[in-house]
Amino acid sequence: MVKHYSKHIHNYAKYLSTFICLLIFVLNSKSQSFGILSIDSISTAYHDPVNDSTFFARVLTDPGNSSGYFDSLQRTVITCEAETLKLTSDLISQFSGSSGVNYTQYGGALEVGEYVNVYLVYLNDTADWRTDTSIINFEHEILGVYAGWDQTLYFDSSRFTSNYYPIYGNSSSQSNFQLRRFDPFNWNNGSANSTWYNYDASNVGDWFSTGNSNTSLYVGFGNDNQQGDFIRVFTRSFICTGSINGAADDYSICRDATAQLSVDTIIPGYTYSWLPTTGLSNPNIHNPIATVSTNTTYTVTATNTYCTYTDTVGISILQTPTVNVGLDTAYCEGEPISIDANVTSPYSSVSLSYLWTTNAVLDTSNWV
Repeated sequence: MVKHYSKHIHNYAKYLSTFICLLIFVLNSKSQSFGILSIDSISTAYHDPVNDSTFFARVLTDPGNSSGYFDSLQRTVITCEAETLKLTSDLISQFSGSSGVNYTQYGGALEVGEYVNVYLVYLNDTADWRTDTSIINFEHEILGVYAGWDQTLYFDSSRFTSNYYPIYGNSSSQSNFQLRRFDPFNWNNGSANSTWYNYDASNVGDWFSTGNSNTSLYVGFGNDNQQGDFIRVFTRSFICTGSINGAADDYSICRDATAQLSVDTIIPGYTYSWLPTTGLSNPNIHNPIATVSTNTTYTVTATNTYCTYTDTVGISILQTPTVNVGLDTAYCEGEPISIDANVTSPYSSVSLSYLWTTNAVLDTSNWV
C-alpha cells in the first residue's frame, strides 16, 4: 500500500514539475513578444489587456479616470499599443498632444514614413519602484519618450479601441485627470530637466533613462495619494519591404574590358557584398569595377541588422572577330600592293569598321 501511494506521489510530482516548466516557458515567451526581449519580472510585468478602461489611471477623485488596470504584485506594467506602425504626420501630431510637453529623444525623432513600435509603461497603484528599478530590454533601439498627460491617450491605429483609454472631455475634474502624467521631482511645466532622468534620494520623483545603446529602458515610478504614472515609449521597428537593383540592364563587354557595377537603389546604413569576388576591384562597396574574361553573373547583397536584399547582374563577354590579311608579302619599293582583310564575325548583323595601323612611316594617301 505504501508503495502504491508512493508511486502516485512520484507521478504527481513529475507532472507538477512539467507543468511549472511549461508555465515558465510560456511566461518567458510572453515577455519576448512585441519587440520586448526581456523584463525584470520582480519589478515589471507585461500585460496584454482584454478589458476596456485598462489605460485609465486610478485617480479616485476623478470617476472618468479611475478604473485602470493594476498589477496584482504592484509592479510597473508595460503594454505594446502598436507594432510596426508606419508613422504619418497625423499620428505624430496625435502623439505630441497639445500640452507642449517635451519629447525626450534618444535614438531619433519621430519621422513620417518610419516604422515604430509603441508602448505604454505605467504604474497604477501606490507602490514605490523609484529605487528598485524596472528594467525593460527591447529588440530595437528606443527612439524617444513622451511623458505628458495628453501624450498617453488614444491614437489612431492603436491595437486597442478608444474605450480602453480615458477621454479628457468626460472627466469631472480635468486638473485631477492630468495627474496621470509622469511625476518627476521637478515637472517644470513639461520642460525636461535632469530630475526626469535620475534618481535623487533628496529630491525623490519619477524618472526614466536608457542604456545598452538605447535598447534598455530603466524606469523608477512611485505613487503617493494619486495613482497613475504613464509614459509612452517609441522604438524602431523594421519591415523589409524595400529592394535594390543591381543594374538597370546586364552588361556586354569585350574580353578583359571593364564594367562599372552599381546598385541603383543605395540604402543608407547598409553594407554591400558581391559574389563571386573574382575580377572585382572591391567586393564590399556598392559600385565595384569588374574585369572578367568569361560570362559572369554577380549577386549583390545589401544588409543591415534586420533586413537583407539581393539582386543579380550579368556580364556577357562579346566574341572577338577574327581577321586574316593573308601571308606576308615582299614587294619593291614604290610598287602598289593590295591588302585585303578577311573578317569572320560572330555578329552577322553588326556592321564592321576598320582601322589599319603600322609602326612604319608610310604615305597612306593612296590607300583604298
